[in-house]
Amino acid sequence: MRRTLIFTLGLLIVILGLIRVYSFWAEGVNPPEDSGANSEIGIGQGFLEHEVGDIFQVGDIDWIIVYIDDNNNALIMTVDVYGAGTPFHNGSSFVHLPDTSHLRNALNNWWVNVDPLLKVRAVQTNGLNQDVRNNPGNWNSNELGVQGLTTAGTNQGVAEDLFILSISEVNRFYGIGINQAERIAYGYHATSNNFEPLIWWMRSPGSGVGGQALGSGVLANGGLNNDFYGSWRNGRADIGFRPALWIRLII
Repeated sequence: MRRTLIFTLGLLIVILGLIRVYSFWAEGVNPPEDSGANSEIGIGQGFLEHEVGDIFQVGDIDWIIVYIDDNNNALIMTVDVYGAGTPFHNGSSFVHLPDTSHLRNALNNWWVNVDPLLKVRAVQTNGLNQDVRNNPGNWNSNELGVQGLTTAGTNQGVAEDLFILSISEVNRFYGIGINQAERIAYGYHATSNNFEPLIWWMRSPGSGVGGQALGSGVLANGGLNNDFYGSWRNGRADIGFRPALWIRLII
């Protein structure tokens, strides 16, 4: 009788444990011992448990969570710089990202590198056709207007929703109170193939001196620059981009 009781209690404990583990997965949440930042645990589940500043990996690409809105949408950006040597635009007009001749195409092509598990979470990016820089003129490194901020939409994200940060977004998320060294990002130099700090494009047009389609970017030392002209605008081996995307944290 006593052995039967002990056996029954043991069996009951095992069953309760299995129910608890199953309940986590049924709700799309990993058990506590498997959760945490800097991992790809949970990316395919219903709830992605991460906070602003956390880095997680999907496939072979590391992403950092830049911002989370009130609707549980997260703005994420690659930790590294990609596409070194990609020009901003080959014309002389003042253009925004959707109309750039090279950078938009490069991002569309890079979309194939995004893991399907992340694409499922991708949502439409609103605001890519607007910016604090709408006309050539003086440039202010502290520009922070809301017209330069993207927001998450409700439609499923596609290649055209992959983007790069604007000057407003860089200032908002990597500006006040942030050491410029925190903006430094590494990538493979287009000619030497060395993994080193690279310049990364911002989508905000530059000062537009002389009507040229100047680009703006974050320098290899973390500083900001808007006078990317000539060979800079046309592509240099040490200038690339950091793809950004809005995703759902809950699916």
